[in-house]
Amino acid sequence: MSDNKDFNKFIDRNSNIFVRNLTDIGLCKETSFKIETNTESPIMCNPYRQPISIINELKKEIEKILEADIIQPGNVGTSASPAFLIKQKGGSCFIVDYRKLNALTKPFLHPIPRIDDILDKVSKGKVFSRQDLRKGHFQIPLDEQSRHKTGFVVPFGIYEFKRVPFGLCNAPSFFSRFMFNILGHLDFVQVYLDDIIIFSQNGEEHREHLKELFKIVRKNNLKLNGEKCNWLQKSIKILGQLVEGNGIKMDEEKINAIVDRKPPKNLKELQSFLGLCNFYSKFVKDFAKKAAPLHNLCKPDVIFFWNSKCEEAFKQLKE
Repeated sequence: MSDNKDFNKFIDRNSNIFVRNLTDIGLCKETSFKIETNTESPIMCNPYRQPISIINELKKEIEKILEADIIQPGNVGTSASPAFLIKQKGGSCFIVDYRKLNALTKPFLHPIPRIDDILDKVSKGKVFSRQDLRKGHFQIPLDEQSRHKTGFVVPFGIYEFKRVPFGLCNAPSFFSRFMFNILGHLDFVQVYLDDIIIFSQNGEEHREHLKELFKIVRKNNLKLNGEKCNWLQKSIKILGQLVEGNGIKMDEEKINAIVDRKPPKNLKELQSFLGLCNFYSKFVKDFAKKAAPLHNLCKPDVIFFWNSKCEEAFKQLKE
């Protein structure tokens, strides 16, 4: 790739694999997701009580995913798991409570890639790109015989999914297998959930790698979210770790989150701190020994009491 203008033209020539709007989602025609359960009896629940303001937002969300052909009105015999909205920064999150369905679902097993393995492979590159599949699960169709099992109930009706919804226990494993089947033969690609990471030795090789990836994306009728894609990077963040051409480093933002932590006042805060620290344990010499007083405090038969040994261990880990 000689310059940015040349690369932009390359992306423009592949514009048909990128989403154009919020309802523009790909739909793979090479596979479908089946839900196998121990019983065919429908799950029937009452809708959750929610404030009128939330119900109005819920209606808008339902209209949006109806327009995107993600759901359809429920039929006779459709299950009815409860659905609701959760307020988050920047908007609301639509959730269906599939705990009862998951309890009846036969497990589908396929390994999700280990983060350490992904990091080791990606760190061999010098040029990086990250592609984001637009709502990856929604790009996989639900088998028609399974759709009624995903039915959900809201105060104004019952609907069912036509594509794989979030919250199904087998969805992550199935999606991982699907991505492995279409991309696993490429030694310059690593996939984690919706993220497709490309790593190459130089810019020209990188464009050839992207060409091959885009061809597979197009063949499978998938769509990428251009706004969340990062191309031609000299380094790339992968789950809190910074990968560069000369190795793997800790993400400065995550380091600051650890350094700025105040001593925990209860078990929950301690577990949260240790969760952050454990993520970077391989970078800390004698981590297990240094963290031992804090891990001991997490044992079920130990009363939470912050003493001088805990304080010293806390300071050592922050260093």
